[in-house]
Amino acid sequence: MPEASQAQGSRVSTSSKVAAFLFLMASCGAAYWLTQGTQESVLPWQGLTVDSKQRDFGEVWESKTFPWRLTVYNPNSQDVEIQEFYTLCGCANVEPKTVVIPAGGKVDVRLTVDLTTAISREMDSLEDGSASRPFVVQVVPKVKSAPPIRNGWQVQGRVKRVLTVVPPSVEFEGRMLRGEEFPSKTIRVRANVPLDQLGVESRPSILSVAIASSENNDKTFLLTISPKQDCPTGPFNARIYLRPVLNGSAIVEHIVNVAGNVGHEVESLPPALHLGVKSLGQVAEGTVVLRAVRDKTFKVQRIETSTEHLTVEALKNPRECYQIRLPVVHTGHHVENVLFHIAMESSDAAFSVPVVVSYYGLISRKPDGH
Repeated sequence: MPEASQAQGSRVSTSSKVAAFLFLMASCGAAYWLTQGTQESVLPWQGLTVDSKQRDFGEVWESKTFPWRLTVYNPNSQDVEIQEFYTLCGCANVEPKTVVIPAGGKVDVRLTVDLTTAISREMDSLEDGSASRPFVVQVVPKVKSAPPIRNGWQVQGRVKRVLTVVPPSVEFEGRMLRGEEFPSKTIRVRANVPLDQLGVESRPSILSVAIASSENNDKTFLLTISPKQDCPTGPFNARIYLRPVLNGSAIVEHIVNVAGNVGHEVESLPPALHLGVKSLGQVAEGTVVLRAVRDKTFKVQRIETSTEHLTVEALKNPRECYQIRLPVVHTGHHVENVLFHIAMESSDAAFSVPVVVSYYGLISRKPDGH
């Protein structure tokens, strides 16, 4: 009996030791993972701050290269490496691109912001230039070994327009005719800051722009706009670039859109002639009529075609009606051109009236058994 009791006691003692050892290991493991979890929850980029005064630049004049500075503080016990700064609007450039902020330290980053994105057309109607519009840009850091950050630091302010343009765009209604004096439009440009001068440029160079100072206000310029006499025929869209100069430097560019339509005194009806769907080997044909817009007398001096296969014949009735024939030798959509060279009898004006001629060619199929 004593030996059995001793053996049983030995087994109990051994089991207790094993259990204690396993409990100790489990406790250590739990403590390790809890410690790791605590360390990971305190990410090194948390707590990066920017002073609130630097997140509001107040009210400023518009600029495409507005400079601003942010000081980023790192209160953590570890260095923080920022791999990149980006903005949600894409309207700002941040330098430096990559930076390491030491533990307990700080670093300055430079912003170059395009504030013109804050300007609206509605602000052009306020001629005194007193209106300003809110502007907000989110600066977001991409931190190494950290999850993506959705929101960074919000930098905000209000933006005032340098120039006020009334009306903000120009459209010449109706069709203007070559050989006649083109109409003009006048817009008013107010400088909301004192300027050295106001530069003006038209692109493409199809517009004539005369600039003069207003008699009643030395801050207001009057721009008289008209198409040049050699402006190409057809609809046009041009831009006038206004470049205010302050202290010897251009500060911001303002664009005025100009649209219109220039035609000749003679037009083709229709201006484009589609001869339909034809089989190879057929001859596609149609007619066009030349008409003077102002009922003036003109003469067709000669007719030019883009291929010798395209023939143009003047019909006696109705007057100035022309029959166009074109053999179908191509499959699919095919285009040729006719050019009528015109001379006006009431003036020395000479010009060309183009006509686009087209057809759609198909391969003809023979009946089965032939």
